[in-house]
Amino acid sequence: MVGELPADFQEDIVVRDGDFYVLHPGETVLGITKERLTIPSFMSARAEGKSSLGRRGLGVELAPVIDAGWDDHITVELHNLGFVAIKVRPSFPVCAISFELLTSPALFPYGTGETDRYRGQDLPRY
Repeated sequence: MVGELPADFQEDIVVRDGDFYVLHPGETVLGITKERLTIPSFMSARAEGKSSLGRRGLGVELAPVIDAGWDDHITVELHNLGFVAIKVRPSFPVCAISFELLTSPALFPYGTGETDRYRGQDLPRY
């Protein structure tokens, strides 16, 4: 089913530096990277969850391709796939990003189109 989630389905929680969030078994949360990523029109990037976290039961999902022209934070989905609670902290390294040089600059870098909807994220969006 496609559509808006009910307002009571989600809750915004901000975890400050020095604090943590307890991710319980079976729970999923959205977060954003602390770093803002700026990709020029002649590059793209790939993001992958760190496998060492998967071995501990923390699943990390993100959009694997970061388009040329991207200039924002990256949304990260964290899933507790294990049987014990996991403490998640700000600045917790959950992904690795590699950069790729394009053979020519993108004709329509991200942010130049009307359908580029994930711009200006202060909080993750569904």
